[in-house]
Amino acid sequence: MGNRKRRSVGTVSGTDLLLRWTFIRRRTPEQDRADLDAGRTLVVISLSKTLGGESLIRVGKGKQIARLKSGHLHLSTTEPIAWEARTGADRRTVLAGPLELRGEGTKLPGGRKFAGYELVTGQGVFDLAIPRKDAELVRYALSLTGEKAAAR
Repeated sequence: MGNRKRRSVGTVSGTDLLLRWTFIRRRTPEQDRADLDAGRTLVVISLSKTLGGESLIRVGKGKQIARLKSGHLHLSTTEPIAWEARTGADRRTVLAGPLELRGEGTKLPGGRKFAGYELVTGQGVFDLAIPRKDAELVRYALSLTGEKAAAR
């Protein structure tokens, strides 16, 4: 059957929104968790300044700041967890364990559906903003990678 991918509950496209408005599709976080346990890969939209390498932009007077990059976090029980930037040369970053999502979700300017967290990996600590609806799913998926590593 292969490992099919689908978007998580918090990752909403225009089609998903239309289907929800017409009462055709109403996914739940419980369905996400069941699909993840069944071996399906879930894609969570995310934002980060540090994952995939820092990208600087000029803001004037010789100053530079890190640019917020949009990407997708690929959660799976059968493949390594990875973050994929939407643009750029080195788009895919495979995250080495142990993995943990730290924090309670800080507020982000202009984005009440998203919350900011720290993603702790074997490569270091990165900032990560994900939909609030998907925070528990991401924590669960990251804990599964820790259990797999402990079982080896």
